[in-house]
Amino acid sequence: MLAWLARHLLLSIPACFRAEARLSEEIEKSKLRYQDECRELGQFVPNLEDEVIRRHQESEAKRLKSIEDKARANLLGITIGVAVLFAGFNLVAGEGSASLVTGWVRVPSLMLLAVAVCYLLAGGLMALKALRLRQLFSPSLREEAAASQHMRAVQAVWALKQNGRAALMGTNALSVSFDGIRNGIISLAVAVVLLAAAIAFSDPDSVTRGSIDDLTGGASMDATQPSASDSNRTEAAEDLRVSPPAIVDDSVGSPEAADTVP
Repeated sequence: MLAWLARHLLLSIPACFRAEARLSEEIEKSKLRYQDECRELGQFVPNLEDEVIRRHQESEAKRLKSIEDKARANLLGITIGVAVLFAGFNLVAGEGSASLVTGWVRVPSLMLLAVAVCYLLAGGLMALKALRLRQLFSPSLREEAAASQHMRAVQAVWALKQNGRAALMGTNALSVSFDGIRNGIISLAVAVVLLAAAIAFSDPDSVTRGSIDDLTGGASMDATQPSASDSNRTEAAEDLRVSPPAIVDDSVGSPEAADTVP
């Protein structure tokens, strides 16, 4: 059970790298033992016809082309999926959805979307790994010109063996890429279902009240708080009521107070 979970949750990435290291080591050993392996292959090559070898070469070429086409399709799908996931991030974490998605739902939804992004990115990296240019083995023109027909068949069989190992590396990386896309889609689907359930079972009255409060909160606050001009007028009126009237000397210049000449 634990091995199954590790294989599907970790995308078998460690196993893929271990297999690639082992296959690369086998290819390097075959290069060093080229003469010995050609002698070993020469024991059964006479039983093979040229048409059989050519058919295997064409089959291997089609296999490599199929791996490249599938890897490109994976990259296209991952690009679209990442764009959709980032749109989902904006929907869940944005202010516009705060009235529809409650806090306890937004946290696991964001976690699921983050996991989906990680899976898709891992799938994209493995797809690029499958598209990586690899060494293609084939007898050179000089070797074919100097060798006999029997030796050319032996060299073609040896090259087919090495190309098969290189193609197996691409197949393993492509398989991991498919697993990453699958896990990313599953995580995205769970997040969508969780959000849909939260919105479907939410109280529409509370949502409406929250929206109305958001719209009218600012206006009611402005109505209850006095403006700066109103406060200035009120302070001026209070100053007029409190300050005493100015004292005016009416005796100066009045006819009654003026001195008269007898």
